[in-house]
Amino acid sequence: MSSVIFLSGDVHFTQVTKNLCSSQLGYDLLEVTSSGLTHSLGMDDSPSDYLLDMMTPERYRISELKGRDLNFGVIRVYKN
Repeated sequence: MSSVIFLSGDVHFTQVTKNLCSSQLGYDLLEVTSSGLTHSLGMDDSPSDYLLDMMTPERYRISELKGRDLNFGVIRVYKN
């Protein structure tokens, strides 16, 4: 196994993060967060980028996404 993927949401923003911990666990941890189908950080008084970076450190972020707009995710699973 090369990675474990966590799917998360209900935080009102979007991002993809990766924790390189294969030396400790034998695999890396990925988290895909898709949140904000009806509400997002960009709609209300939102925390500053500084606060958001404290909650989700950029050193783990592997995507340019730090979405504050309404969004959703689609997962396709293919059987080999």
